[in-house]
Order: sequence, then structure tokens, then C-alpha cells
Amino acid sequence: LWFEILNEPNNDSGKMSDIRWNYIQLSVVTAIRKIDEDRVVVLSPMNYNSAHKLSSMLVKRSDKYIVVDVHNYEPMRFTHQGAEWMDDSYKAEIPFSQDMMNDFEQALKVAEEYQNKTGIKVIVGEFGVYEKQVSEEDVSQFLSGAVELMKKHNLPWGYWEYNAGFGAYDYSKKEWKPFVTDALLQ
Repeated sequence: LWFEILNEPNNDSGKMSDIRWNYIQLSVVTAIRKIDEDRVVVLSPMNYNSAHKLSSMLVKRSDKYIVVDVHNYEPMRFTHQGAEWMDDSYKAEIPFSQDMMNDFEQALKVAEEYQNKTGIKVIVGEFGVYEKQVSEEDVSQFLSGAVELMKKHNLPWGYWEYNAGFGAYDYSKKEWKPFVTDALLQ
């Protein structure tokens, strides 16, 4: 069992800064360590767990039970196309192209560099493709490329998510989606 302080911290309210978030995270870790010294605590950079915000994080490096979780949905125009919660510019259908993997890899390079520099373990806790208007073949190609890149950069990963818009499982058919699972488990 791991403790994650907050998933996808952000400044959408205009009230959360990097400094304030660092203070909150460090305070919570201190409180946890008073009652549990060896529980893994997952920390999150601002901007929805962005790898590009890792350099803004304050982490107690001597705590060997800290893991940092980044999320990678780059390029967002591809991975979130058709998502109802995004603005109208995400309605355009964008087919997969191998060049997209360069955007995905940039965040991985940042995460790997941070991990190597600090000695703090980094995981990619979320990645995926919203499937509403993306072909199964394009989803599969993107996910396969993403897994290869995460292996290349020594970053463990977790897929988002089980059975909704990004899902690996089709709840109505009661079966796994092979175009997702085959790409993930290559």
C-alpha cells in the first residue's frame, strides 16, 4: 500500500503555487513519518504531475521511501482528442504519426534525468489515449511506442485506466481490449 498525497495538483483555482504545494507535500510527509517510517509516499509535481515541473519540487532525498509520479499524455492534441472536458480545439481528428512519440519522449527524458540526478525513483503513473474518435490501430501504435520509450528510459509505468474512455477493459462486453493490452504487454 502506497500513500499518494494528491493526484494531479494544479493551479486552476489560482491559489496553488509551487512553493505552497511543496510546503503541503513536505508537511504531509512529515506527519506520515511520525506514524509510519517505511510506507512508500508518492509525491506529485504541479501542473497535473508534469515531468516539466520536477525541478520545482522539494523532496527530502534521505527518505528512501519516496517515489515521484509523473503523468504523460503528450501530445495532448492526440491523446485527448474528442474528450468532452477539453475545449473545441480537441474535436479535430488527428491520426497517429511516429513524430508524436518525440513529444512523449521529451517528458520521459526530463523524468529520467531527474531520477538520475536525485536518486529519487520516478514512475509514469498515468498515460493513455482517449478512445472516442481514435482508431484501434492508432491507439495500439501510440501505446506500443510509449511502452518502448518508458522501457528505454527505465521508468516503470501504470496505464490510465481500467474501463472508461481510456480503458483497457470493455465492461459492456466483459473482455479486455486486445488492441490496448497487446500494446501494453509486449
